[in-house]
Amino acid sequence: MSQFTKIDENFAVSAQISTSALEIAAKEGFHTVICNRPDGEDANQPTHDEIAKSATRAGLAYHAVPFDMYSLDRGVIDAFETAVQSANGPVLAYCRSGTRSTIAWCVLQRRAGLPMSDVLAAAQSAGYDLHAQAPLIESLI
Repeated sequence: MSQFTKIDENFAVSAQISTSALEIAAKEGFHTVICNRPDGEDANQPTHDEIAKSATRAGLAYHAVPFDMYSLDRGVIDAFETAVQSANGPVLAYCRSGTRSTIAWCVLQRRAGLPMSDVLAAAQSAGYDLHAQAPLIESLI
């Protein structure tokens, strides 16, 4: 069983990953890793540089699109969208718990025209109840 939570066929999320988890991600078929965590959010988390180097060694593309709920805006979502669209296969995004990465995915789905009810249902199926974040998601389209 994977340590990554699949949201759809081409996108999964995770809590903070370790450098060794990148080898697992590559073996599971991911092509791109997106970090949504600012460096230093927790004292012991690997830095962007450490994850980027390990991702490269594992054959994965790496993008840092760090944000917290105070800095989340359309510019962050635009950068996230660019990273997702540049992927040549399944994407793994991570943050502290997977919630921020899932919120960003939801915004992209709404931008693509999927109904909010379907987007929230997909997140809910993956274990992320984002109903309270629906207004935030809508504001970032």
